[in-house]
Amino acid sequence: MNPRAFLALSALLCAALQGADNSLQACAVHLSLPRSGHHSIADRDATTVVVEALIRQKGNVEVVSIRNGSTLQQWEVRTRITESKFKPTCSGKRLELIFTFIPNARATSNGGAELTFHPPNHFVLRSDALVPVID
Repeated sequence: MNPRAFLALSALLCAALQGADNSLQACAVHLSLPRSGHHSIADRDATTVVVEALIRQKGNVEVVSIRNGSTLQQWEVRTRITESKFKPTCSGKRLELIFTFIPNARATSNGGAELTFHPPNHFVLRSDALVPVID
């Protein structure tokens, strides 16, 4: 997925999330989401990463805990979630976010990805494995 399309999808998700009564949906201003599953061609199984995050006074996010997933997946989730912004009025709320990474059977040099959202807090990222590019 190219960066512009991904940013547009993130903006649409935030707009769609604004109307509901769930903390994520009621509080999200800008949600930065993982862009890659960070898996190799050998990976065949889906991996679910569960994040507990705390919204701070200015709408910033502190990741309290991350369970499951590889070190790279945890890094990707932590990095993106801490880039997210929430309404300052939601300060003190805890969010549980679930990210399921599903490797596609194919491998590409650009690592294409497809992201879907399942309310209230579950994101599914299907992505191609990256193959090494030798110059």
